[in-house]
Amino acid sequence: MGVREDTLSEDEKRFLDDNGYLIFPGFLSAEVVQSFRARLEELSAAEQDRGQVDEGFQAGTIILKDLVNKDPATRERLNAAALHILDA
Repeated sequence: MGVREDTLSEDEKRFLDDNGYLIFPGFLSAEVVQSFRARLEELSAAEQDRGQVDEGFQAGTIILKDLVNKDPATRERLNAAALHILDA
């Protein structure tokens, strides 16, 4: 997956183990977030009903199923977190 044992710090691994999630402050720039939002809009436009949920507690939410296979955008540190969990 392109990661090393030291891609995540020991503190990050411990936090991930204890809490089940990990925060990456400043991980994405404003430009990357803008680009990602634009791409999600393109993908949702291609979905049935634009991917929007019309009922229940998720009403108004846009859900893009199987997103990783539609536009894979993986990052080294995210892969490291997944690998850490899977190897645990």
